[in-house]
Amino acid sequence: MSDKNLNIESDDIDLINSFKSGNRQAFNIIILKYRERVYSFTRKMLNNHEDADDVTQEIFIKLFKSI
Repeated sequence: MSDKNLNIESDDIDLINSFKSGNRQAFNIIILKYRERVYSFTRKMLNNHEDADDVTQEIFIKLFKSI
């Protein structure tokens, strides 16, 4: 794993820990950081904009609840 990947993981861990400590803005940053990537993946898998939007939203809801 490269140093760049380690930094990304460290940043994500810091965001998750910040969110766990009550910083709701940290979760918004996670969404902004990954929304396009998640949507792009779901769009390719589902080949439908509305379904991809719904699945992307569900992914972030599940993430929110699991943290």
